[in-house]
Amino acid sequence: MSQKKETTLQSATLEDLKRSDFVISVGNSLKNDNMPLKLALYYALTNNKSYISSIYPIEEKDSSNLLSLFIKNEVGSEEAALAMIANIFVDDKSDQEEFFDALDIGYLSAESNISEEELDIIKTNYIGKQKPVLVVGEDTLNHPRAKNIVKIARYIEENTPFKVLMIPMDRRKFSYKTDEKIDAVEELGEFNGSVVYSVSALEKEELIGSAQFALCSKIRSGDNVKFSIDGVEYIRHFKIDKYMKGTIAYNQIFCMDVKSSAYRYNQVKIEVINE
Repeated sequence: MSQKKETTLQSATLEDLKRSDFVISVGNSLKNDNMPLKLALYYALTNNKSYISSIYPIEEKDSSNLLSLFIKNEVGSEEAALAMIANIFVDDKSDQEEFFDALDIGYLSAESNISEEELDIIKTNYIGKQKPVLVVGEDTLNHPRAKNIVKIARYIEENTPFKVLMIPMDRRKFSYKTDEKIDAVEELGEFNGSVVYSVSALEKEELIGSAQFALCSKIRSGDNVKFSIDGVEYIRHFKIDKYMKGTIAYNQIFCMDVKSSAYRYNQVKIEVINE
């Protein structure tokens, strides 16, 4: 009879991250989410010459000098990302053979925008490393497939030298059976058109995006716009950030519930309301 136990799926701390020499970050905004995380990564880079790779849908200029490799994945593809990481780092896959046999790496790579060549670069730079850490971010843990993502991360932790750090730390616990099988990766959905990413506002509640986002949404810098997320209407002043790229904009929100379990990416229909 299988036993059930509770785990925080967290063998790593920020101190472990500081001592690491190899880091893979999935689903972490290094600009908005967690300053202690960013400082720990800078420490690892400066003191250990740590190889740091980030898999994230938004290219953030502020963090470019921190990263050895940035991979811009598609929104919603965090489960695929973890599955592909498990595939390249776990040697003995026998107790999850059905899961790994069902992985269509070519399909996952194409749909997630994570190329097999980029995965090879990560694996090559892992050679000789002694203190690897996998950082599983808030976007990953708020994903609709979070339960299966946690299963994959747990399997990586138990079958490779990687320690796992969850952000936010100690945020939630996951129950699982010790012999529980990993579910097949769900077919990736599409986030076409205008996509916003909700973040805490520091000074103003604005919508900040790239020129490409403006073109896609048929709006201009300086426009007042409105859109809805889960029945809540937002009215925002739109501003172009010349350093941003892609078709995802920041939806800045005062008093945002940072403990919310909602996935922060939302496809929206934007309407200009200039008068």
